[in-house]
Amino acid sequence: IPAQAAQTVQFDVCGQLFKVAAKSIRAKPATHLAKLLEKQGCDSPIFVDTAPERFGCIVDWYRYGEMFVPRNVPIAAVMQDARRLGLPEEVVVNGTLRRTPPNAAHKVGRDLLSSLLRSWRGFEAFFEGVLRRIQAHFDAVARSSAEWQGPRGGGAGGGDGLA
Repeated sequence: IPAQAAQTVQFDVCGQLFKVAAKSIRAKPATHLAKLLEKQGCDSPIFVDTAPERFGCIVDWYRYGEMFVPRNVPIAAVMQDARRLGLPEEVVVNGTLRRTPPNAAHKVGRDLLSSLLRSWRGFEAFFEGVLRRIQAHFDAVARSSAEWQGPRGGGAGGGDGLA
């Protein structure tokens, strides 16, 4: 195996190290990570100022040509990272083609929401009321569930379920 093919590069992503085959990064020379690797080499970790919980998704793209974003990670944040790290304008995310540039619809939605919040007097009080009603609902569900299970948690009346 040629030495360059077996090389790995380490990225220090805000203190968390990611070890990646250097050839995977070099295969995408127009990206920011490839340019950093070209400039700094593989001898020491390359610092990348981005969220470590999303960086693995970026590394997926280098390895597999697409990203696999877990449900608990906001895709919009990963797209922002992708844009900042110089990935192409279109990437596949969880099997769907997505654009890394900001979506015009997102901007319109944010602007509309911002305008609405600025002009809606009493929104905070309204929203706090909604949150109180939601909390009251779930408190009632919890009480009902506790009453149904009884003190031993064994079903209706708290018994062991045996007749």
